[in-house]
This record gives sequence, C-alpha cells and structure tokens, in this order.
Amino acid sequence: MRLGRNSVIARRHEVPIARSETTKQTRNLRLLHHTSCGSQQAPQSLFEKRLLRMIPIRTSLAMTEIVIALMFLCAMLSGCGYTTRTVFPGDINTIHVEIFKNSIDITKEVSAKDKYEVYRPDLEVDLRDEIVGRIFLDGHLKVSSGSHADAVLEGQITEFRKDPLRYENEDITEYRITLVCDIVLEGARDSEVLFEEKNITGDATYFTTGALQKTETTALRDAMQDLARRIVNRIVENW
Repeated sequence: MRLGRNSVIARRHEVPIARSETTKQTRNLRLLHHTSCGSQQAPQSLFEKRLLRMIPIRTSLAMTEIVIALMFLCAMLSGCGYTTRTVFPGDINTIHVEIFKNSIDITKEVSAKDKYEVYRPDLEVDLRDEIVGRIFLDGHLKVSSGSHADAVLEGQITEFRKDPLRYENEDITEYRITLVCDIVLEGARDSEVLFEEKNITGDATYFTTGALQKTETTALRDAMQDLARRIVNRIVENW
C-alpha cells in the first residue's frame, strides 16, 4: 500500500517535532530543579558541574572532623583518670584551720638596708582568716570546728621580708613583701599526716610614691591572700 506524498512529508516532520518537545521539557525540568535549589540557571561549564559534586563531599568531611574532635575532647575530660574537679578521699569533707605558729626570727639579718626580719603583731591570726576565706571560695572543703572536722591544717610562719626593689635618688620607691610558711594537713581522728610542704611563698609588691602608691598594710594583705591561695591550691591538687 503506497502512501501519498503529503503523508510522507507529515511523518518526516513528526519526529523532529516530538524530539524538540522532549528536549524542551527536559531543559525546563532541569531549570526548575536548579531554581528550586536557589540557583538562577543550570551550570553550563564542566567546572561548575564538578564544583557542585565536591560541595557535599567537603561538607561531609567537615562534619566528620567536628564529630571526631568532640569525641576526643570527651575522652580527654572523662578518660585516663582526668577530671574537671578534685576528688578527695571519701572521709575528708571538712577541715579545721589552726592559727599558725609565728616562728619568725626577728634577730636574723636579712640585708644591708633592712637589717632584720620584719615582725608584725597578729600576723598569724590574719593569715588564718585569709586561708579560711580561700577555702570558702574554693568550695572543695567545708570549714568546721576542731571537734567536728575530718582534717586539721597546721603550720608556721618562718619568714616575713620587706625587700627593696627600686630606688630613686637613693630613696626606695618600690618594695616586695614576702611571706613564707610550712604546712601540715593531718587526719582529725588518727593524726595521720595527709599532706605537708615546706617553704610555701606568697608575695606582693607596692610603690611608696606615684599613681601606683600603696600602703604597706595593703601590700601585706595582698601577700597573705597570695599565700592563702597557694596553700589551698597545694592541698586541693594533692588529691
């Protein structure tokens, strides 16, 4: 059966028309997909296509690195015996601070400028108050009376120096005050020595003139606070 000339011409045009419609629909779908993802047009170059393939991979690697870092941090904080707070023995929860013994030898020569050790009345009482305040601030132990405490802190002040640091026209314009003591921490029930250390030092400097001028009494209080901080830190770090 022969087809007419007009039928053959029509069929020849049907295929390109169908292909053209399919291609147009495909392009519209691609453009709609990229527009919905925030793009204005589909990538045209090979570089853009490769870049789009690399973005999910790099994002995944970055998230993996973050997860690994967090796991490592958790292991450092909780593993291998490390902790963010001090762990005391189970029976040591309260502490009593005795008034330290003042063992300063006021006849001992210390320098050519200041011949002898400095002596200050009630220095041991003031130091005891600073240590008690530091224990309250630290929070690991509670201060208690001797009959109810689990441990007793005793000590002695061995040095109290006032050393010149700076001169101006032969006048001293800056001093350093230094306090040195020995401490012993004992169990209240059996007097077992839990911790002891000698020559723990606290100090502070002060100027006698100028904008940074400070009185010796204020500098001494700063030195006692520094010494109290060091004493409590030594006790806490021991466990």
